[in-house]
Amino acid sequence: LANAGYKVIAFDQRGYSPQVRPQGVDDYQIYEMVADVFAVADRAGSKKFHLVGHDWGAGVGWGAVLERPNRIISWTPMSIAHPAAFGAALQNDPEQQSKSSYFAFFVTPGIPEIFFSFNDFQMLRAVFGNMRSEKVEDYIKVFREPGAITAGLNWYRAAFSSSDANRTDSPAQIYDVRVLTRFIWGNQDEAVGRVGTELMSDYMKGPYSVLELDAGHWLLTNGAYKVTQDILLHIQSHSRLFVSDAQ
Repeated sequence: LANAGYKVIAFDQRGYSPQVRPQGVDDYQIYEMVADVFAVADRAGSKKFHLVGHDWGAGVGWGAVLERPNRIISWTPMSIAHPAAFGAALQNDPEQQSKSSYFAFFVTPGIPEIFFSFNDFQMLRAVFGNMRSEKVEDYIKVFREPGAITAGLNWYRAAFSSSDANRTDSPAQIYDVRVLTRFIWGNQDEAVGRVGTELMSDYMKGPYSVLELDAGHWLLTNGAYKVTQDILLHIQSHSRLFVSDAQ
């Protein structure tokens, strides 16, 4: 993407940098992450920008698109569907309920930290499946840092707490999306089933398309070239659909 002439910012979200690793669960509420996205964009001087996110990055990205769509030129979520669609699947689809059953373990206080760090992070390594060994080691290096595993788990703990629901300053939940969107999903994804991806169409009111890959969850590491080329084409398609003064 940088070689194609785009300014690319791929930042560590909170919890994954030792300098931005707050300890409180409420510091990992989704609205905090969304605010981080716009703070980084502001710091970079980008009033409008293309947004790409995978997994939790997609979850945060959906929040950004729903909160300030006027700042997003195009949106590429990977693996994680629209939050209302994913939520409906989680509530009603047995397959998604099974795939997401690990949520209950992740939010348990203390125990997941011990489990994942045991025996030189053996079980955490298993989570990454057939990812390249050198990439796995990159992740393990981060999780060795003090408080890093807890920070990562706090994303889930915050998502299932009541603090976000009780906010009085949250914008109204309007789930329709009119931003140019390209959804990328692997049909062998261990964490995300088909139902949520199909329900997305109920909320997509603007230009919207789907790329279904014969792949698992780790799209950016196991299929980087194909995914990146599709993202590039998606970003470039904006200029053929719209007239924009975006940076």
